[in-house]
Amino acid sequence: MNGVSNNNKVAGQVFYRDFWQAWFKSGNDLDAWTFLSSDTFGTAVNSAGDVVGYGSVSGGWFAQAVESGEGSGDKEGNINFTAVSYPGAQSTQPYGMNDSRFLVGSYFDSSGRHGFMAQPGF
Repeated sequence: MNGVSNNNKVAGQVFYRDFWQAWFKSGNDLDAWTFLSSDTFGTAVNSAGDVVGYGSVSGGWFAQAVESGEGSGDKEGNINFTAVSYPGAQSTQPYGMNDSRFLVGSYFDSSGRHGFMAQPGF
């Protein structure tokens, strides 16, 4: 487990079927996924059920309200991802997110690794 929200939603990753898969748990429901078929790490979750993380090949991602609209069928495979990329970065890894969707993490560019805090427009 890497992240927990104020209302007890949790996110992390698990090694399954030869890939690291991000996961999100809310109540009794558990969703797991890979992003662009690469190792995928879930690093943070907020109270709305938004999840952020990164892939080993794909870089940073944001998934809005993973559990919204979920009924009798599971939303795994139907998660809408938004790429998270710090401007000018070669790779971006978001590690934390609050309820206002402010992100913290690190990025790598030609001068090395740096930290960031940002509020993307999603």
